[in-house]
Amino acid sequence: MPVPPGFVVTTACFDEFIREAGVAADITRLLDDLDAEDIREVDRVSAILREELCSRPVPATARQAVLDAYAELMETCGGEVPVAIRSSATAEDLPDCFEVSATGGGVIMGIRHRELPAEGLQFHPESVLTESGMQMLERFLTVA
Repeated sequence: MPVPPGFVVTTACFDEFIREAGVAADITRLLDDLDAEDIREVDRVSAILREELCSRPVPATARQAVLDAYAELMETCGGEVPVAIRSSATAEDLPDCFEVSATGGGVIMGIRHRELPAEGLQFHPESVLTESGMQMLERFLTVA
């Protein structure tokens, strides 16, 4: 299947944003003692973090790099076209408590907590239609 043109915003760019926004210490403080089982507290902390991140300006260098890449993409496509965002950066810089449990084409597709019974899988519904899609789904449901 052909892959449409696009561009990448790396985790290094996000790290630059976090550093320049000055929110790293706040994030660490809020997450250090968070009880992941307390859904109300998770929602409360998530709202605080979302506000912290959304209220900060994107660093000028990162902003310009994205604008330049977008302009180049529009030129490649012959004018303004709709675009979509796909993020797989959540697993690029895993905390030590996680390990990679599955990859595909050099992309992290699954993670596992080293101590807790927790698994995560990047799942695209259309993948069930591939040659090994049903086997993948069955294996995941067996583990889950």
